[in-house]
Amino acid sequence: MLLGLQNNLPPLTILSMEQVDEIHQASLKVLKNTGVRVLSQQALDILKENKCEIKSNTVFIDSELIEDVLHRCPSSFTWFSVHPDSQKHIKLESGRVNYTISHSPTHIIDFKGKRRRSTYQDIEDMTRLGDALEMMHLGGSGLSGTVEEIDQGLDLMTAAAYRFIYEVKNTDKPLFIPPSGMTPEDGLEFFNLFREDLSELQKKPCSWAWVNTVSPLMHNETMIEYALGFAMFGLPVLFCPEVMAHATGPATLGGTLVQHNAEVLSGIVICQLANESYGIAPPPPIVYGTASSILDPRTAQITLGAPEAGLMNVLTAQMARHYNLPTRGTAGCTDSKVLDAQAGQEAAMNALLASMGGVNLIVNAFGGLGPGIQAASYAAMVFNNESLKAINRVLRGIEISDEALAVDVIHDVGPGGEYLSHSHTLKHFRSEFFLPKLFDRTDFEVFEKSEKQDFVMRANEIAYEIINSHQPPKLDKYITKQLDEIMKNIHKKYVIK
Repeated sequence: MLLGLQNNLPPLTILSMEQVDEIHQASLKVLKNTGVRVLSQQALDILKENKCEIKSNTVFIDSELIEDVLHRCPSSFTWFSVHPDSQKHIKLESGRVNYTISHSPTHIIDFKGKRRRSTYQDIEDMTRLGDALEMMHLGGSGLSGTVEEIDQGLDLMTAAAYRFIYEVKNTDKPLFIPPSGMTPEDGLEFFNLFREDLSELQKKPCSWAWVNTVSPLMHNETMIEYALGFAMFGLPVLFCPEVMAHATGPATLGGTLVQHNAEVLSGIVICQLANESYGIAPPPPIVYGTASSILDPRTAQITLGAPEAGLMNVLTAQMARHYNLPTRGTAGCTDSKVLDAQAGQEAAMNALLASMGGVNLIVNAFGGLGPGIQAASYAAMVFNNESLKAINRVLRGIEISDEALAVDVIHDVGPGGEYLSHSHTLKHFRSEFFLPKLFDRTDFEVFEKSEKQDFVMRANEIAYEIINSHQPPKLDKYITKQLDEIMKNIHKKYVIK
């Protein structure tokens, strides 16, 4: 079952083709003359073997090498569920849009509007809610830093593994695996449980190596070696800079885009050279990602709800199309602390921009409240689902056919007639129109008499009902038992004594 949306509209563009080439050429100059710092000896050795100039740990990359490796990158890839029996999958390819949860919030806005630390129960509930929501295509909870993790003194790797186990038991949609924070070796334990061998994993990949560069122009040891572990086996790698304009990048969006692009290109070079050096797998899919925005000069907060964040989604998607690469963006979250008018405007505007801009996977599209996605909200999950359904209606565009143009129907009704009772209306209105379940379109008299005037209250009621009634497909009992065994081993290996 292919999840996600088909975008029937031409992608929104901001740059002309000449300007795209200017950004590309400027990025090449940065990598050749300024270079990028690489804090991994393994990566430095690979770059040295390919005759890159290296001074200390700063690497200077020739334009010819960059152009060469870009031609090796696949233009798309399919992401499968980890559940062996699930047929659910998403595609990151031109013309398709997929949405997923906000990542890394440590707090929850619960059904009573209280802001508190998340718990393992919230991980289960948020994952189950996302499993039921139609517009959530890549599952999970996104939560971290739970009360239990803090009370038990769990290190990052053990905590990430626990979160994954709670999530995989509550959805059969595709998930991030191995969990963020784990080593490739520990992640492979999970891979081996859900896939028969490496060949099967390559045919049906179920995660990527997620790399946030250290802006400006740095790759740290942990993340780049994590990426190398995936690239050598031909598995997907995401490069996702989070440049903060005027803080970790230039104050102009043009300069921020040049630096962002240079950071992604340098990561592509490292991974494709590593893959070629090991010579045991086809070139890995590389996903061109963004979480870049501005640092608000008044608050020193990164602002993911800002219009500049929306612009960066469109701009980076344009650069990715220039390189024929699949894309990942950040949109749908807000800098508001509560689900209010600001939250609605910021989330909907940037999600629409990213969707129309041609981003293939939009992360942080569900539940995130700011600044910096500090909290997740059950009500926001339901709101985002409704808002994304409206965006889906926009992406569908309109059909041009004899049936849709309805010339015969217009003639049949004639001047002064009515369409409400016509069979053509009955046939099409349900599929043609966006008919919201959460948003209120009643007149004032009906609204005034309603006991459910509060928008957030209605959203919370829907979320509560779903969580208490929806049951996702169950994992095989053997796999569940093995998961628990793996968890015990990881706990012994990493837990803080």
